Amino acid sequence: MHRTTIALAGAVLLSAALLTAQSSNPTTYRGCLQPGTSQGNYLLTNAVAKGDKTRSKVALKVVPENAKVNLEAQVTHEVEVTGSVTPSAQQGQPGTLTATKVAWKADYCG
Repeated sequence: MHRTTIALAGAVLLSAALLTAQSSNPTTYRGCLQPGTSQGNYLLTNAVAKGDKTRSKVALKVVPENAKVNLEAQVTHEVEVTGSVTPSAQQGQPGTLTATKVAWKADYCG
């Protein structure tokens, strides 16, 4: 029982450390900003990470880090969004990009 408790505590600490490491590195994605399913949530579709040589496209849920990050004004535009990505807890669901910066690239997505 004691070994199980120690192993479980170690796994929890390791998971927390990995999640912090994954979500603390800012990354820039370029894609199409779409409205999300609820107020204040957005979806970045056909997003490609800056520097990704394979140009793999992903979808990410986007939430602003604070009120200074105005995502609403960029809906349906092609944008670059910089922030920290947190993987989804549910397999097959998009991760969440907490946006620290958004930059307009084009009036339309395409």
